[in-house]
Amino acid sequence: MNCNHAVIVSPNEGVFSATCEVHDTADPDVKVFRFKEWPGNGAGIRGGQPVGHLRFIAVYSAPVWMPDSETFDPGECLGDYRITDTLDALPGYVGVFEGTTKTDEVREPEPEAEDERSLKIDRAILGALGLVPRMRRRDLQRKTHASRYVEWESRLQKLQADGVLTIVEEVGRVWVALAP
Repeated sequence: MNCNHAVIVSPNEGVFSATCEVHDTADPDVKVFRFKEWPGNGAGIRGGQPVGHLRFIAVYSAPVWMPDSETFDPGECLGDYRITDTLDALPGYVGVFEGTTKTDEVREPEPEAEDERSLKIDRAILGALGLVPRMRRRDLQRKTHASRYVEWESRLQKLQADGVLTIVEEVGRVWVALAP
């Protein structure tokens, strides 16, 4: 696929269309995307640059993107790629990225890293409660990114069992507070 293609790009905010070089790699599921220029300001582009990191790129069969053409058809979608790495831009390019069609694999924590993860979760919970000594459990989950950690609930229960914090239900709400 080593040639120019029309692409639709999703950065952190917005979506924009552009043309980039798509290069094959040794892995058929991984491609390298080289942009020579960013499109003008619009959704996803601010100050001539993408808003935040690029997240996804959809590649189409059309050789270039021509937004001025009323009858332009980007063609068939050749693939949707999740951006996995930002590479050093070569001379003449404004951005070079690596993307894959593989799903983002959730890895099981390694046994020796489990203690480190537990400490990280404990510090996050206690740090959030250090700022406000009592908060709703839902707010604590949000502030500590509980959805990222399978063991978050067990760490919260362990902190309660150790007497570091208390969990109380009042009027249909669950509150978490530092122990007196």
